[in-house]
Amino acid sequence: ALFQRALAAMTTSVGERHPSSARVAECLGLLYQARREYAKAELLLGQALDARRQDFGEKHRLTVQTLDELAALYESMRSGMTADEFKSPEKAAQAIALADKAKLLAGQRSGASSEPVAQWQQWLAQLHESREEWDAAKKARQTVLSIRLRLHGAQYWSTRLAQNALEQIEPLSHMTAADRALLAKATSLNQQALALIDKGSLADALPSAKEALEIRTRFWGPSHPDTSTSLNTLAYIDWKLGKTAEAVPLFQQAIDGAKKTSGEESPSLATYLENLGLLYRNQKDNAKAEPLLRQALEIRKKVLGPRHADTVQSLYDLGVLYRRTKDYAKAEPL
Repeated sequence: ALFQRALAAMTTSVGERHPSSARVAECLGLLYQARREYAKAELLLGQALDARRQDFGEKHRLTVQTLDELAALYESMRSGMTADEFKSPEKAAQAIALADKAKLLAGQRSGASSEPVAQWQQWLAQLHESREEWDAAKKARQTVLSIRLRLHGAQYWSTRLAQNALEQIEPLSHMTAADRALLAKATSLNQQALALIDKGSLADALPSAKEALEIRTRFWGPSHPDTSTSLNTLAYIDWKLGKTAEAVPLFQQAIDGAKKTSGEESPSLATYLENLGLLYRNQKDNAKAEPLLRQALEIRKKVLGPRHADTVQSLYDLGVLYRRTKDYAKAEPL
């Protein structure tokens, strides 16, 4: 209420384009975002952005800051939407409108051929796929691939995954509705298994993980990214249940599949390597654990950057290994 009164008073006295009005509008918009009142938040952050563009120009730090805040708002709006909602024409139209606004904003902030634009196009493709709008999905996937080819080249992990996703549209479009429903079920089952893992209910997670893997292997084969994800999920459950003999080959299959589909340097590959390395570390098989943990760390440094949370976790995991083995010469450079 205080921000609302302040904004009304400021607008009356100096106008809504004044820097002080923009600041109050920004604060009120962020407050509405925290309360998930997204329509009000978007209106106010848009008002602040227009004012700052007029007063300071496109490259001023306050304009850039507001652009980032509006982009974060759109991300929050996107994360609140589910695939089931897209079946409603009204919800689908809202999602497409959101993606169009977010792509425009991302283009202004980072350029038309930038990764943020590609990520919104990728989400738009998933939306069209969920609605079985194959031509629109294909167009969005082609745009993602085109951007990533320009940014990274053909062999980069995200480019290869974009190529895989584009190639997947054709078989998906020719599947029966029942088969597509099974693949959707596999996604839900894997998510269900992960949620149960987070709760510590490993035995309960096992059937869901197994069924998801069986469906994905049947439709996509052993090397598809979704199959590798399910292999990793099942391997993790087996490991934590003490079934390491079953877990090791599953982790290895996930690693082999990731290398085949996305190359030698991808975040998914780093995760699978890390998990297998931690399994060996827990077994005190340090000779096998070290190269896996080190490879995961090197991939994450290169792909995610040195300050990313996953990279920091890899540093910690490798540091624990060196502390246990008293190999301080290797630990110190970390």
